[in-house]
Amino acid sequence: MRHATVVDSDEATVFDALTHAHDSPYCVKLELFCRVAGIPYYKPLWTRPEVVPPRSKEIIDQLERDGVTIDSDAVEREARRISVACDELYFAMLYSTWNVNWRGTRARYFDKGLRGCLRSRRARRRVLKALRDHGIVNAQPDDVVRDAKRLVDDLATALGDHQTFFDTPKLTTADVSAYAMLDCFAYGDLDHNPVGDYVKTKPTLMAFLARVANQYFPTAHRAPRQHLHLKPVKAVRIRTWEEYYS
Repeated sequence: MRHATVVDSDEATVFDALTHAHDSPYCVKLELFCRVAGIPYYKPLWTRPEVVPPRSKEIIDQLERDGVTIDSDAVEREARRISVACDELYFAMLYSTWNVNWRGTRARYFDKGLRGCLRSRRARRRVLKALRDHGIVNAQPDDVVRDAKRLVDDLATALGDHQTFFDTPKLTTADVSAYAMLDCFAYGDLDHNPVGDYVKTKPTLMAFLARVANQYFPTAHRAPRQHLHLKPVKAVRIRTWEEYYS
């Protein structure tokens, strides 16, 4: 799992992620924002799954303060409202991944043995604290799923039959946020995934995911991961968990 931040480097390697970008919806959100805004970036290879703080909003806010934006004044307020709804879905995903599906998550992402056990406990403790701070760590799974489905319904209603949430030719932050969250639910590697299954019952949302993926992640969900070396650029660098906490 990767974390992203802005760096000022004249020599950065750009990797083109041809498959599902990340397990983290916030990393997907940041990468898609960069692609829509035309910001070059690179991603070092990383396979460790430990959770990183959801800082994509802070990074995107900083980029916007620096004059990089994908929203027009006409849609900015409503786009942020939809993004907030997507943030609520994120906590449902954390709850599902690190609570309901914890046994599978631990088996998939963490090494066996003492080191992997200690690392998984630290990571899970951090996530459960975030859920506790949000008030849902002790919630019943059915309640979390019900609320998440309601948010999915709201997003489907907001999208309607439009190509994008505001029927704009270019994606807005609402589209970026919704794609990141819904895509990770619909295609996430969870053993028990009722919210993802529910997303798949929404033809307009699934068509939206397909359109965005075809444009910005052309072979997402279909091909093994590949990496393309491009020319050096000034970049948004996606940092590893270890680098972030070092």
